[in-house]
Amino acid sequence: FQKRSRYGTPTTGIIVGTVVIILFGCADFGQLLELLNANYAISLLMEYAAFVKLRLFRKELERPYRIPLPDWAAVLIAVPPCLATIFILLISNWYVYIFSIGAIICGIFFFKVGEIAKRKGWFVYEIKARGYAMPPMDDSRGTTFDQSSSAVDQWEYEEENRIT
Repeated sequence: FQKRSRYGTPTTGIIVGTVVIILFGCADFGQLLELLNANYAISLLMEYAAFVKLRLFRKELERPYRIPLPDWAAVLIAVPPCLATIFILLISNWYVYIFSIGAIICGIFFFKVGEIAKRKGWFVYEIKARGYAMPPMDDSRGTTFDQSSSAVDQWEYEEENRIT
């Protein structure tokens, strides 16, 4: 997935995404909607779990915003949406269970493979600054991106010092 075209697009990722879309295109719209909602619900549960874990065990971590509540109250506000999400998952159809369990197993498998690959040095992993693997091809001023390192440094400087 690291290989990119001459325009900087992730060609393998686009091909895999297209194949997945074609496969899901064969399903009923209601089934697709249920699958997407179930997977979104699972991701919400993971976000709530991360929120609670970081709030309780990583208090020193810098964050853009901190909810001004004591820890017990912050945990308490995550309980109702978690219960509602679990209820939605419980009333889903059997194919949602199979797909969701399969997605979770695949995610755990690929995570473990990634850990082994990192440990054995099979792949070189990029360190992303602010979530970007590479600068955008065009910036907001409409100028075309230059592949030289000075342009990358300038872009990173602008991103770090951007006022939002």
